[in-house]
Amino acid sequence: QMARIMGMVVAEFPVAYAANLQQSVAQIREMYQYGVKKGVFEYKIKDPIEQERLASLHLPPPEPPKEPPIQGTIVIPSNQFWRERQYIEDNLFFTHHLLYGTINAIVGKWEKYCNNMLVDTEMNDIALPCNLHSFKDHQFLVVDRAVESLKKEWSVGVMQTIQHDLNDHFNFYEDDIVRYKASRMSRFFRTINLIMGYQLRSLIEQSMNLYVHYIERFDAAVTPQSMVGVYEGSVEVLGNIPLFVVKLVVCGTQITFQPLLEEVVDVVQGVLSNFFSLTQDINGVGGSLFPLLDIGQHHLQCIGSCEEEVLQARQTIERVLMRNMSGPQKLKEMYDSFSYLAEHNVPNFCEMFADQNPSLDDYNDAVQNLYDDIERIEKRSLNDVNFELLKVECHEIKASLILTANSMVTGLLQQLATKTQEDTNNVRSAYNEIYEQVQVEPNTPEELQELKEYVENCYSHIKELTLQFENVNAAVQLLSKFGFMLQEEDFNTYWQTYSWPQRIYAILEECAIMHKECRNRFQQELREDTETLSSDIYKLSLEVDRF
Repeated sequence: QMARIMGMVVAEFPVAYAANLQQSVAQIREMYQYGVKKGVFEYKIKDPIEQERLASLHLPPPEPPKEPPIQGTIVIPSNQFWRERQYIEDNLFFTHHLLYGTINAIVGKWEKYCNNMLVDTEMNDIALPCNLHSFKDHQFLVVDRAVESLKKEWSVGVMQTIQHDLNDHFNFYEDDIVRYKASRMSRFFRTINLIMGYQLRSLIEQSMNLYVHYIERFDAAVTPQSMVGVYEGSVEVLGNIPLFVVKLVVCGTQITFQPLLEEVVDVVQGVLSNFFSLTQDINGVGGSLFPLLDIGQHHLQCIGSCEEEVLQARQTIERVLMRNMSGPQKLKEMYDSFSYLAEHNVPNFCEMFADQNPSLDDYNDAVQNLYDDIERIEKRSLNDVNFELLKVECHEIKASLILTANSMVTGLLQQLATKTQEDTNNVRSAYNEIYEQVQVEPNTPEELQELKEYVENCYSHIKELTLQFENVNAAVQLLSKFGFMLQEEDFNTYWQTYSWPQRIYAILEECAIMHKECRNRFQQELREDTETLSSDIYKLSLEVDRF
């Protein structure tokens, strides 16, 4: 007997089944140990002395032995076989000769629509990367066209087929709702609706899987940091062309995307949502076949938006979108350091800067920083940066920021030029006043003394004006450094003022000579007046003596 058993055991077996064999051996060993222990226990418990010893434990009584089964018999539970057989015969419509052709025609009619997907993943009519709203409108048009075909052709065609084939056999003018619900017609139409619901469900599932696989093509394959660092995207990494094109723009006082990345997420997720929102009112077989019954339209129940397959599809799309949002966000952060150019308009920026009472060094630093930022903006990234899902156009943001920075530079330099012109006019007016004052010819010694004191004070005043004009010269040089040219009138005023010190010094030298002449003249006049006075006094004294 043992030889027969061993002969039935294979000599070799695949290694892949080693785990199963070990598990079976362990189960056999466990069952053997259990059987031995149970046999020993049952043998011992039959001893009256052992039973008396264990009576205090109040063990449950042993199970009575089962009767051996009768060989060749099967226990069959009670049943209503013939009733159930009749129910199946009445409701298994696929086996009815009368309904077989109708059901087959309904199933065959679906072949015309089963390949009309609810999404376009070929995108032959749209050049990639495309505008987000163009993609949204195109996908909506695709699903809307397919759903309209199902509503107006497929659903209506099924009802026409039923009415044509079964008009002589079904009473479509039934007017008793209770009798209709209990009839075979009601069960048949429920079967047809289940078939149509399954067909529609298969179309939605195929479209959903096709769309998910299409979006997965744009899954980010490299880290966002490396993509931003080398300014490269999906063309070099995956061989894909980005699906959408977005722009970095200045909107109000912020740097943002146009359209927003949130809109991209909504549009991509919205294509999947259209599958359910637009197919929920496709009619099955319902009240239109029974004009005398108030049973309403039956909308096909195919697939819910909360089913496991749908939730997994949404999670997959969301994961791909989140991975693709990181790269553009990193790119935006590279331009956020220049957001101050968007936060201030040029007049306010210049006004705030002027309120700080800036020096020439402050003007130089501010303008130089703006020029440095312009250079950094130009080199920040390529004009077009490709990621897996998105192509980000940076030309507009760069042009806008550079234009604002240049306007701020122009505003600051114009502000400095205006201030320089005011200082120039003040210095020129002061020189002109000195020039006019020193040329006034004194008529009295007192006026001569006042003019002499004024001239002596002029030298210290001229030194002050010279220092002021040196600041004007430094401002003009700063303007020239940044290529800002003064207006012709302002430039002429500057050069005229530049030559004023030489003219003043020349007129002061002439004034010194004039002062000497005036002093000699006044002394001569004084002597003459003294002699005249002495003569008059002498004459007066003679007359007094004669008197």
